[in-house]
Amino acid sequence: MSETTKKWEFRKLDAKDIFPVLNLIKKIGFKEFKECFKSEELKDIAKNGNNDSATMEAGVTIVFDIAGIIIDHIGGCQDDIFNLLESVSNLAREEIEKLSMAELAEMIIELVQKDDFKDFFKVVSKLLK
Repeated sequence: MSETTKKWEFRKLDAKDIFPVLNLIKKIGFKEFKECFKSEELKDIAKNGNNDSATMEAGVTIVFDIAGIIIDHIGGCQDDIFNLLESVSNLAREEIEKLSMAELAEMIIELVQKDDFKDFFKVVSKLLK
């Protein structure tokens, strides 16, 4: 999507954005993601060394498992997603709801690629170490 047709701008994320983001992540099923990495297939790869074919197959399996988790839960997150996008952008919820599917996907991707969003997750990830 070109910059000239983009309908939204994001403000700088701040402390009040933490809680809606964490709530959304919880609803999407983040806790379930770790189960994707506990398969016997992954244990075998770790035990038997690097087999490029097996590693690629395991990676594809994990991606599909995670996508499945997101798809299972995303419908229940519609209000949270629209509310978050409204609160961090210059668009009203009604305007966001009228975006095309491609525009909505682009808006979400742009949000999660913001430097302040990435910085937040770098800090939070320290808790997992």
